[in-house]
Amino acid sequence: MKKRLGLWICLMLSVAALMSKPAQGKTLLDQYLDQARSWQKSRNLDSTRFYAIKALNLALAQNNKTAIAQAALLKAQSSYKIEPREGLNSYVYARRMGIEAGEKAVQFRADLTLGSLYNSEALYDSTKFYYNEAINVANAMILEKRSTDNLRRLGMVYNNYGTFYIDIDQLHKAVYYLIETEKIGREIKDTVMMFRAAVNVGAIYNELGSPENKVSTGYTQKMFLNKAVQYFKIAFNLLTPQDEQYLPSILNNLGISYVSLGKYDSAVNYLERALALHIKNDASKERIAQCHLNLGSAYYKLNRFNDANKEFDLGIDIAEKNDFKTTLISLLSNKGQLYTHWNKLEEAEAVLKRAMALKSGIKGSRDNYLLYEKFYLLYEKKQDFKKAFEYYKMFVSAKDSIADVEHLNILDDLDIKYGTEKKDEKINELSFEKQLLLEKNKTREAQLRLREFWILGLIMFLIMAGLLAWFWIQRNRLKHQQEASDLEHRLLRARMNPHFLFNGLNTIQKHYSEGNNDEANKFMADFSKFLRLILNKTGETKHSLEDELEFTRLYASLEQRKYPDRIQFKTEIEDGLETEQWMVPSLLFQPVVENAIWHGVLPKGTPGEIVLKVSENANHHLVCTITDNGIGYDTSLKNKQGNHVSKAFDLIQKRLGKNGTLNIETIKGNGADTGTRITITMNAHL
Repeated sequence: MKKRLGLWICLMLSVAALMSKPAQGKTLLDQYLDQARSWQKSRNLDSTRFYAIKALNLALAQNNKTAIAQAALLKAQSSYKIEPREGLNSYVYARRMGIEAGEKAVQFRADLTLGSLYNSEALYDSTKFYYNEAINVANAMILEKRSTDNLRRLGMVYNNYGTFYIDIDQLHKAVYYLIETEKIGREIKDTVMMFRAAVNVGAIYNELGSPENKVSTGYTQKMFLNKAVQYFKIAFNLLTPQDEQYLPSILNNLGISYVSLGKYDSAVNYLERALALHIKNDASKERIAQCHLNLGSAYYKLNRFNDANKEFDLGIDIAEKNDFKTTLISLLSNKGQLYTHWNKLEEAEAVLKRAMALKSGIKGSRDNYLLYEKFYLLYEKKQDFKKAFEYYKMFVSAKDSIADVEHLNILDDLDIKYGTEKKDEKINELSFEKQLLLEKNKTREAQLRLREFWILGLIMFLIMAGLLAWFWIQRNRLKHQQEASDLEHRLLRARMNPHFLFNGLNTIQKHYSEGNNDEANKFMADFSKFLRLILNKTGETKHSLEDELEFTRLYASLEQRKYPDRIQFKTEIEDGLETEQWMVPSLLFQPVVENAIWHGVLPKGTPGEIVLKVSENANHHLVCTITDNGIGYDTSLKNKQGNHVSKAFDLIQKRLGKNGTLNIETIKGNGADTGTRITITMNAHL
C-alpha cells in the first residue's frame, strides 16, 4: 500500500512540476507525449497510460488532430495488456484518428497491431483486412520516401502475413510473403529480418519436400528440399549472437533435409552437431528425443546399424520417461525396422505392435502407412504371406488417402496472379511506346524511304551471314556430339566389363547354392542397383561429388563381398568440405578403384587396402587421391593386361579435358613397388 501511495505522489509531483515550469520551447501537450513515450521505452504501462490519457484529453481540448492520433496510439499500446477490450477499442480509435490527421505511421501501427490481435483470436477475415490495410499504408509511405524505416514497416507486415498463412496451413501464400520479407531485409541490411524469414521459408520447403507428406514426388520433391537447404544455410550465415539459441534447430533441420535428399553423410554431420548443442544447452527433452530419432535414421541409411540402435534406444528412454507418445511411436517404428533387418523377427513384431497400440490411442492417423509398411516387410520376411498381403493393402490405402490437393498446386495461383499483373503492365508499356513510335514515323517517313534500299540490302547480308554461321556451328556441334557419344559408349563398355558381370552373377549363384538366401537377395539388390545407376548416369555429363562417392562406395562394397578377406576400402573426406556443392564428371572414380582392385591389390595375393581421399587445395581446386598398397603401377604395366590400365586412365583424362589433370605415381619402398597413387585435380566447384 505504501509503495503504491509513493508512486502516485511521484506522479502528482511530476505533473505539478510540468504545469508550474514548462520546458523551454515545448508546450505542455508535447511534454505529456514525451513523458508517455519515455515511460513506454522503460515498459512501465501504468505511467505510459497515465500520460497518454492526459495528452489525449489536452489534444482533444485543443482540437490538435495530429496529437490526438499520436496520444490515442500510445494509450492503445499501454492499455491492451491492462484492459484488453479497452485496448482493442483504443487501437480502432487511434487508426481512425490517424486517417483523419493523415498520420500514416499511426495508421500503419494500428493496422499491424489489430491484424495481430484478431489473428490471436482466430478471426481470420479481420486479420486479412487489417494486414492488407497495413501493406497499403506502408507502400504509400515508400512511394513518398523510400527510407529504411518505411521499408522495414513493409517487411514487418509481410513477415506477420507469412506466419499467419503458416498458421492456417496455406503454405504457398506463406512462402511468397516470407520471401518478400527476406528481400526487403536484404535491401535494408536488416539481418534479424532476413534470418527469421529464411528460417520460416526453410521450414516450409522442408515440410513440402518431406517424403511423409506425399505432396510431391521426384523432381518437385527434390526441388523443395534443395530450397529448404538453401534457406537454412542463409539463416545459418546470418546468425547473430542474440540468435544463437536457434543454431541447434537450424542444424537439425539441415540434417532432416539431407536425410530426405539421401545425402546421409551430410545429414549425420549436421545432426551430430545439433544433438551435441541440444544437450549442452539443456534443451527440451522432446527436442533431444527427436534429434536421437533423426540421427538414428541417418545412421540406418548409412548401414551403421549399431550406432542407429544406440540412438533409437536413447530416444526411446527419454520419450518413455516424459510420455512423448508421438516421438515414441516413431522411435519404436524405426527400432522394429532395424530388428527386421537383423532377422530378430519376434523382437521386431513385439516392438511394432507396441508402436501400433500407442498410435491407436492418438487421434489422427496421418502416417499410419509408415507402420503398415514396416509390418508388411516384417511378415514378408517371416513368410507369413497372408498377413503380409493384409498389411500391404492397408499400406497402399493409407498412403493414397493422405495426398493433399491444396499442396499439389504450390505457388501456381501466385505465379498466375503475379505473371498476369506483370503482363498487363508490359502490354500497357508497349502500347504507349508503339503510339510514340507511330508519331515519330510520320515525321521521318520521307527519310526512311531514302534509306530503305540500303537497309534491305544490309538485312539480306546479315541473314546470309547468320545462316552461314548457323550451318558452321551446327556442323561443329554435331561433330562434338559424335565424339562425346563415342566417348560415352566407350565409358559404358569400360564400366560393364564382362569380368565384373560374370563374377557378380557367380557370387549370387554361390550364395544361393550354399543356402544363404538373405545374403544372396541383398547382394542381388545392390548389384541390380549398381547396374541401374550405371545406365542412368552414363547419359549424364556431371553430377555432385556426393553422388559420385555414393556410387563408388556401392561398387567397392560389391567387390568387397566377393573378396571379403582381400579388399579393404575406405573414404576420407576433408572436414568442412561440402560434397553436395561440387560437380564432377559422372562415373569418374569407379574405373580407378576398379583398376586398383584388379591390377593392384588382387595380384598381390595378400590383403590390400584402397583409400579414396578428397580435399580442397589452396587454389580452391578439388583434389581426389586414390591410393592402394598393391603391386604398383610400373609392375602392373609389365603384366599381360597392363595396356588395359593405361587405356582406362587415358579415357579419364579425356573426360576431364582442360579443367583437370590426372597424375599416376608408383609408391616405392625398400627398392620395390609397394603401391600406386592416382591424383585427380580439377576445378569442380559450382
